[in-house]
Amino acid sequence: VKSQVATIKRASGSLSQAGQPGGSFDATGSVDMAKSAGQVQLKLVDLNQNVLRSFATAPLAPNELKSISINANITAKAEASGDTSVNGDVEVANLLIVDPAGTLPKIPMTAKVNLDAGLTSKGMAEIRRLTGGIQLGQEKSGAFDVTGRYELSQKTAQFTLRLVDLNQNALRPFLASAL
Repeated sequence: VKSQVATIKRASGSLSQAGQPGGSFDATGSVDMAKSAGQVQLKLVDLNQNVLRSFATAPLAPNELKSISINANITAKAEASGDTSVNGDVEVANLLIVDPAGTLPKIPMTAKVNLDAGLTSKGMAEIRRLTGGIQLGQEKSGAFDVTGRYELSQKTAQFTLRLVDLNQNALRPFLASAL
């Protein structure tokens, strides 16, 4: 802490479970305590099934998390004005969940999401941009685009959702028995 500014020059590490690599993380940031403002950046690289399986086993039972790779670059900011924001990209790749009944696809899924959202000091929660795409194996399965705002004091909202080419590849994992 120097001049009431706390700085994380770099906090990084590697994760593993039972000797198997599980991914890595890197964080940087700073907080100006006098101005009540700051910013944090977080990067995740190949956070995978070796580490996540411990957390996913009970919620997925009787299914099993076979593979997953999560990569993310996220920035969170808090301004002295009271405005806050979150921006970043998240990719969940090679997601494969095996079920005993064999109804889920045996092809890994990938989802990519880009977010730009925030909360203003005037009480407006905003999704300025939430875009993403879904892929089953090498086949594109659809995309989405969301924008919107929610006024906290009035409890009113307005959102726009646009789906682009959402097809059977994206729906199969959720509607496997009906397709």
